[in-house]
Parts: sequence; C-alpha cells; structure tokens
Amino acid sequence: MGVRTRLKNWGGATTVIAVGATLFAAHPAAAATAIVPDDNLRACIAKSVGLDATSAVGTADIAKVRTLACVAPISDITGLEHATQATSLSFSGSGDVDLSPLSGLTTLDRLSISQSQVSNIQPLSGLTLSSLKIQPGQVSDLSPLSGMTTLTDLELENNKATDLTPLAGLTNLDFLDLTLNGIRDVSPLSNLTNLTTLDLSSNLVTDVSALTALNTNLLDLNLAFNLVSDVAPLGELAALETLWLDGNHITDLSPLDGKLPELTFVSAKRQIETMKVAAVGTPYAVTVTAADGTALPLAVTGGSYDAGAVTYTTPGVQKLTWATNVTIGGATGAFDGTLTQRVVDPPAAADDTATTLSGGTISVPVLANDTVRVGSTVTLDGGAAVTDGRVTVNADGTLTYTAGADFTGQDTFTYVVTDRDGFSSTATVTVTVDAQPAGVSPVDDTATATSGSPVDIDVLANDGDTTGWTVTSVSDASHGTVVLNDDGTVTYTPAAGYTGADEFTYTVANEEGATATATVRITVAPATSDAGHTGTATGPGATAATTTLAQTGGSIAAAAGGIIAALLAAGSILLLSKRRQQA
Repeated sequence: MGVRTRLKNWGGATTVIAVGATLFAAHPAAAATAIVPDDNLRACIAKSVGLDATSAVGTADIAKVRTLACVAPISDITGLEHATQATSLSFSGSGDVDLSPLSGLTTLDRLSISQSQVSNIQPLSGLTLSSLKIQPGQVSDLSPLSGMTTLTDLELENNKATDLTPLAGLTNLDFLDLTLNGIRDVSPLSNLTNLTTLDLSSNLVTDVSALTALNTNLLDLNLAFNLVSDVAPLGELAALETLWLDGNHITDLSPLDGKLPELTFVSAKRQIETMKVAAVGTPYAVTVTAADGTALPLAVTGGSYDAGAVTYTTPGVQKLTWATNVTIGGATGAFDGTLTQRVVDPPAAADDTATTLSGGTISVPVLANDTVRVGSTVTLDGGAAVTDGRVTVNADGTLTYTAGADFTGQDTFTYVVTDRDGFSSTATVTVTVDAQPAGVSPVDDTATATSGSPVDIDVLANDGDTTGWTVTSVSDASHGTVVLNDDGTVTYTPAAGYTGADEFTYTVANEEGATATATVRITVAPATSDAGHTGTATGPGATAATTTLAQTGGSIAAAAGGIIAALLAAGSILLLSKRRQQA
C-alpha cells in the first residue's frame, strides 16, 4: 500500500515546508491591490511569495503563486482567482467554502481541500486536474467530475457520495479513495481498468462482482466495513497484493482458496452477522469456513455447536464466535468474527377435547392449554377436513365446531399455532358428538274444582309412557294457588268464592335433559248445598204462601218475611187440638 500512502500525504505538513522554499528573491511593488478578506489566506499567500505574514498582497503578488499550501483554516478563498499560474493548491477549509474563485485556474493540476464542509464542486468542472482531494466534505453530487478525464488521483474520503455513475468515464484514474460515503453500487467503476488502488472502506457495498473487470492492474483493495458476504468475485483479481476485508459479513473464505497468487497482505477480522431468529431446541445450520475449506469450530453462548449446527437451550440474544488465521496466496492474516442470533421459545400446542350434540355448535378455546407468545395466530391444518361438520377460526383464536345434523361419534381435526417469527406447533382437537336426547311431549290436562276446595291433579296420567319423566316446575294460576308435590302430582286450590275458569302450566324433563311444557285448564264450580224443603204455613197471622226452607248446619232459617210468625201460630193450634182430644 506504499503508493496509496504516498499519494494521501502529498498535501500535508511536509509540503508546507517545501512551499517555504519557493523562490521569490524580491517583492516589487504590487501594480494593483487585491482584496483577500480571509486573513489566514492572505498570510499564507504573503509567505508563499516571500513576504512577511502581516503584509498586504496585491493581484501581482497572487499571480506569482505556483504552489500554495495553507494549514490555518480558511473560510473564504476570494483572491485566489488571481493565482493564474498556480499548479498546486492545498488548504484547510472552514465551513462550506465557495470554490468559485478557482473556476478559471486553467493551469491548476493538483487541488487538496481538507477539514471543510465543501458541498458544491461545480466550479471545478472546467479544470484539468490530475489530482483532487476533498476530505472530509459534504459532496454528494459527483456530476461535475464527469468531464475531468485528466484525473489520475481522486480522494473523496468522508463525503456524502452515493452515485458513482459520473466517475465511469474517468479511465485515467490510478488511485481512488471513496472511504466513508454512502455507496452501495460499485458497478460504474468497472471501466476504470487503470486503477491500482481502490479504497471503498466504510460504505454499504454488498456486491463486488463489478470489480472483476479491474483484474489487470488493481494492486490494493480496501473493502473493510461494508456488507460483503460473497468474496468469490475477488478471486479474479489476479494482480492483487493487499486486501482488507475487516468488518464485513463474511463466513466463507473458501472461494479464495488457490486464488490471488500475488497477495502479500490480507485481513478479515471482526466479521459480524446477525442471523435469522432461532428456536430453543431446534438445530440451526451454521458453518464458518476458512480459505482452505475447513469448517471452523464455533464457541456458543446458551447452547452447543456440533456437526455444522447449533442447538440453543436458552432464549435471548446468543452469540457464536470464532478466531483463526487463514492463508490466501502468499498472505496469512486473521479471520475472526461474531454471529449474533436471537433465540425464542417455540410455541407448544396441546391436544384438546370437546363434547356437543348432533347438529350442535361448540366453541373450543384451543390456546387455553397451549404455550404461545403474544401475537401468535391459529390456522387449520389441511383445511380442517372433518368427518361430518365444519370448523371455523375466530378472531380471538378460538375454533368453532358445528356437528352434522345426523352425525354421532368422534370427529377430529388439527390446527396450527404460529408465532410472529414463523415457528409453529400442531395439535389435534377431538370432538365427541352425542345424539340429541329423546323428546318429551306432555298432553294438556283438564280438571274441575269446587270454589275454595283443593284438588289433586295427576298431570302425567294422560301422557302414555312417562318413564324417566319428571315434573320440574309449575306456574302460578290467576285465581288460585298451585303446589308441586313430591310424587309429581299438582295440588290446585281455587280462591274462596271464585267460580269460573282458571289455568296454569307445568314443565316436564326426561333423563336426557329434554324439556317441554303443557297447560292444565280448570273449571271452578260453586260450593255444594242440601236441597230445600217446601211447605205451607197456616195459622193466625200467617200469610198464605209456599216457602222453601234450606237446612244449614241443622238450623232452619226463614226463607220469607213472616215465616216464623206463621210457624208459631200453627204450633199453637196443634197444641190446643191435642189437649182437647185428651180431655
């Protein structure tokens, strides 16, 4: 990498000392005075033409500048437009320096701007530079460089470049440094077959296949800290002498076995890779391969490694590490790295059982006895083919099974629970389908009752075969009370003084749980009494009338006004008649 080091140091402190040797034996009076607003730039120009650092400089002074190297930060380069004979300029910028004063310096060959925030390089587009260095900076648009075909050295370390298309025509480039940009696609570089040094470190490069076109002259290649995993294309770079691969995603160097015969330096340290999530207890294939094809042993946290597979015993973020030396071509270097893997407990589904009746529907909470993580989903395995019925998945993860109307027996189906990482587990649901219970159909009943008197009613007497039937409840009646007796009969007592119609219902259940209701309709008659007695009352004070007497509780009550007086009169007549007969 000696060439690269030499080129990158040309604008440094050593050059500043050389500038001091620029020969200007005398300082004739300036024909005109140029305004150089930046004091650091003015002092640098003054020293470069042999003046005291505090001296003013004019356009004639600036025109004498051939090589200028300024260390102190410069924010304004106004005045350099008069450096029409300059071939080499180097300065340390401060902020986003406007490069417009350089646009007319047609003799300028080398330009170096360091420690600046320069973003616009359009003013440089018409120059015929052989070397351009801007690092660091804020340059993102490289299109002004597209016509600068005289460039042999281009250094844009720590800028904002992402599109290298404008560089495709710079076929004279020998040295290219694009460290620390945002580059993903390097295919525009395939035309730059004169490159001997290429630095692409600290970018976002994944595919290096375009670099195979550089196989003739490329000696030094730095791909450190990118996203490269496939190194096979690099095996075509037969002239390569130094190769940096640190900080990539490389786990297999075997494609370089027997390649790169001129290689004298190689480094592939600190490989990093984040692997797909793994499940506890499930072997996960992973292999790290050295350049000679040897599978390297891996040290594992939270598990074990054997025969190209890691099996984890503990959930969490686990690591696999390796460290070895590899030989590629004539170079031996370190190859080490860390693989990081998130490990989770997989779901564990358990079998379920349920019971329903023919034609019945039941919801099965299948996740209730499963071990799952939040966010897991339930699906039916194979479309959930069942013997006779159907199964649907509900939004809450439960399953609804509906049995066929005439099916009895056992039905089974399987479901799959899948977590958000794609791990799954399968279980079986067994549903026992029983026949619908035999029905009950009690017949409505009729009864008669006497006002105020209870009556017992055997409501099942007219229902045929009632084996296993039980009267479970009765309703109230509107005009009496209803009591369910222990023997299944019902006692109805009408309200005193009520006559007419009344009714109540009763419910019957059988041993299978079937139920039905029937109605008892009752006719309530008046209370029963003795027949009346008819006679004619005569005697003093009696009125000719026929009166009917009613006997109640052994007493006789008058049924019409004056009846008692008539009876007393009759009694007196009978008594007198008897006494006369005795005399």
